[in-house]
Amino acid sequence: MDSFSILPCTIADGPAMGRNNVQAFWTDQTWTQVWRGLTREYVAEQAAKRGRRNLLLDRDHRRHLKAVDNSTGALVGYARWVLPHAVIEGSTAGGGGGGEDPCRGLWAEARIPDVGEDVRREAEREGEGADWDVERSGMYGIDEPITTMEAELVKGKRYMGMLPCVMCLEQKVSRLTVWLSTCEIGPC
Repeated sequence: MDSFSILPCTIADGPAMGRNNVQAFWTDQTWTQVWRGLTREYVAEQAAKRGRRNLLLDRDHRRHLKAVDNSTGALVGYARWVLPHAVIEGSTAGGGGGGEDPCRGLWAEARIPDVGEDVRREAEREGEGADWDVERSGMYGIDEPITTMEAELVKGKRYMGMLPCVMCLEQKVSRLTVWLSTCEIGPC
C-alpha cells in the first residue's frame, strides 16, 4: 500500500491546508520577515481561518490537490494550479464578449466543488476574521514583481487546448508544496 494518496480537495480541507502551508514555508526567510514578531503557531491558526474562503476564490481558474497520509488520514501536502484566463480564437471569454471561460470545465476533479450561499458566507466571515496584516512587516507588495511578470507572460497569449505548460516549479522536500506558473504553449 502506498504511504500517501493524491486526492481532490474540498472546502473542509481549508483549515488543514492553511496550517500545512505555514508549516511548509516557515523555514523560508521571506515568510519569517513578513510575520516578524509572530509565532509559527499563531500564523498557522490565522491561515487556517482563511483556508475555506481561499479555496472558493476564482474556482474557474484554480485547481487544488492534496496529499494525504494513508495511515493517519492527515493532510500532509497541498498543491494549487492557476489556469490562464482564456484568450482563444472565437471565444468571447477573456475578451469582453461575456461568454463562459473554457477553463471552467477543465480538470474538473481538481476544481473545488461549489457550496451553498450560507457556507460561502460563513467561510468569508471566518476568513475576514483572520489576522493577516502583511503591511506590518514593511514587506507589503513583495510579490508584485512576480505578479507583474506573470501578467506579461500570459497577456494576449493563445493556449492550445487551454492546458498550462509548467514553467517553474519549486518543491519543498519536507512538505508537498508546489508552485506552478504558465507559459505559452510551445518550447519553454
